Amino acid sequence: FNKATFAKIVQNPTAPAEESWYYSTFSSEYKYVSPTSANLIKAGSPSHEFSLPLFGSEKTVSGKDYAGKVLLLEFWIFHCGACQAAVPKLNELKRKYENTELEILAVNFDDTPRLIELFANKFKPEFPILYNGASTAKQFGVTFYPTIILVGKDGKVRYSGEFDVQKIDELIRTNLR
Repeated sequence: FNKATFAKIVQNPTAPAEESWYYSTFSSEYKYVSPTSANLIKAGSPSHEFSLPLFGSEKTVSGKDYAGKVLLLEFWIFHCGACQAAVPKLNELKRKYENTELEILAVNFDDTPRLIELFANKFKPEFPILYNGASTAKQFGVTFYPTIILVGKDGKVRYSGEFDVQKIDELIRTNLR
């Protein structure tokens, strides 16, 4: 066993002064870059073709399998809290548009099958999970998680960016018409 001893614990520390490195460095040297300004595939571009293994199966899934449908690709990684929080919202979208031409696919970047299994068992996604998606993520320009790519029936990207459920729901409705 290990024993840890702590001394001189300050339970209510004072906040750093505004002239400390924390405030001065972060406010003057570091600028927040919005994920939507990343080098993602742009709306209006043709979707890239992909072919990835389907988790829990011997099948491979291709983008061509969804031609003529609205396809929502959600790129995710295991240790991403926002990715975990997205699952119930994606499940709601899946149920809401169940009898339509919407398909939702989760594309895992490069987690092990064991981690994907733990994720699936804990968060219960109601949509297929594809894995080994690092090259596909790179192809689409994905650099943050979760990233959503919405592809219209015509095979063109309708949205790429952050997971904004209201915006995506509106775009799904528009593209299903």
